[in-house]
Amino acid sequence: MNINTYEPDRRKRDLNNLNKAIFKALVHRDVLFDDDQIEIILGERKEVIKNGKIELAITELKEEPNG
Repeated sequence: MNINTYEPDRRKRDLNNLNKAIFKALVHRDVLFDDDQIEIILGERKEVIKNGKIELAITELKEEPNG
C-alpha cells in the first residue's frame, strides 16, 4: 500500500496514527477484511495543500510458487 499525505497545515502530526485511521476506515468500508492483510506500507509526507488530502494505492501481492 502506498500512502501520500498532503496535510492542510504545518502542525505536527504523527503519520503512524494517521495510518491507523486509514486502515480502520478501509476495514469499516469493506475495502479490507482486516488490517492484518497489509504486508507492505510505503508512506510519504508531501507538501501542504489547502484542505489536505490522502492518496492511496492498494496493490495485491502475488504468492510466489514454492521451489
